[in-house]
Amino acid sequence: MKKRHILLIPLIILAVFLVSCEVEESSYYKFKVVSIGDGFSGYYIKDSGDIIAISDETFENNIGTYQKVLDNPDSIQIVVSGDSTSTSSLSIYVYEDDLQVASVTGYPTEVGDTADADLYYEFSSGSSSE
Repeated sequence: MKKRHILLIPLIILAVFLVSCEVEESSYYKFKVVSIGDGFSGYYIKDSGDIIAISDETFENNIGTYQKVLDNPDSIQIVVSGDSTSTSSLSIYVYEDDLQVASVTGYPTEVGDTADADLYYEFSSGSSSE
């Protein structure tokens, strides 16, 4: 009988420990690009890797959009340009766990120019540059 109690004590302690341990959830990362007036094209680079071409996936009511979920990035560089002088603005938004952590909006600088936007973000440090 005593042996059973002695064996149960470590099992109970282990069970309490396992229940009390929280599993750390992995973060969720994404970025969005929104254009007003006309579409856009550009690229992104995740973690100094390959250059991935992007353009508006949907264009409705003079608004073009693109959205990308990222798999555990350390950094992201996003560069976009309007497809024509009708693109009046381009915005880039970066999210971590549905919290916006960085953004930038670009406008044409002169009549006849297209809108441009460029954003670099490091997830570990939380720093960005335009």
